[in-house]
Amino acid sequence: MILRYFSRLTVLGVLLLWLPQIGYSQMFSVDRERPKRQPHKNQIYVGLEPAEFTYFGPQSSSGQARFDMNYPILRVSYESRNTELFIGYGDTFTGADSVDIFNLGGRFMQNVPLHTSKNFRVLIPIQLQADLTTAANDLALNEKFQQSSIMIGAGPGLFWRIAPKLRWTSRLVPHIGYSLSPGGTFGGTLYQLGGHTRFMVDEVFGKIGLSFGYNYTFKRYNIEVERFDYKWRAHTLLIGITF
Repeated sequence: MILRYFSRLTVLGVLLLWLPQIGYSQMFSVDRERPKRQPHKNQIYVGLEPAEFTYFGPQSSSGQARFDMNYPILRVSYESRNTELFIGYGDTFTGADSVDIFNLGGRFMQNVPLHTSKNFRVLIPIQLQADLTTAANDLALNEKFQQSSIMIGAGPGLFWRIAPKLRWTSRLVPHIGYSLSPGGTFGGTLYQLGGHTRFMVDEVFGKIGLSFGYNYTFKRYNIEVERFDYKWRAHTLLIGITF
C-alpha cells in the first residue's frame, strides 16, 4: 500500500515538473525577439560538510550496531538549470573514528514562476530526488546502514540579479518520500528539509565564473526495522565555478 501510494505520488511529481516547460514552449515564440542576458547554466562545486548522523529509535540493545557520527564529510556536486548531481564521503581522512559515511544522489527540478521582473523572480521549485546513503561501522562488520530513497518536494525560491554579473539564488524545499533497504526487504518513510543558497560572479576568468554556496540538509529515516531510525543534519560550505 505504501509503495503504491509513493509510486502515484512520484508520477504526479513528474507531471508537475513538465507542465511549466510546456507553457514555456508555448510562450517562446512571443518572447524570442526580446534579447536577454543568458546566465551561465552549469556549476561544479567542492566543499566541506559538517554532519551529524544520530540514532533516535528505541533504546538499543547491547548487541546492536550503531552508526552515529559527527564529523565533516567531503562534498562534490554538479548543478544545471534542471538537474543536480551530488556525492559525499567521510572516513578517517575527514575525521571519522569508526563510522564511514557515503551519500550519492540526483535531483530533477522545475521552477514555477509566481512573480517575475527584470532582475527578480519569486519561484516554486518542484523537485524529484533519488539518493543512496550508507554508513558502516568498523567495529560491526556484519551489518551496515544502507537505504535507497525517492522523494518529491516543493517550496519557496528566489532569484535576484544584483548586477549584470552578480546573481543570488535561494530556496527552502521540504520533501517526503520512501526509503528501501537492499533488495527491498524493508523500508519506511523519509522526511527531508533542504536549504540552498548560491552567490555567483560571472565571467571572472573569461567565460568562467565563481560561485559560493551554502546548503542545509535535515533527513529523518523512519524505518520499519527500528534499529535503522536515524536523523541526518548537515551544513555544507561550497566553492565552485560557473560555465
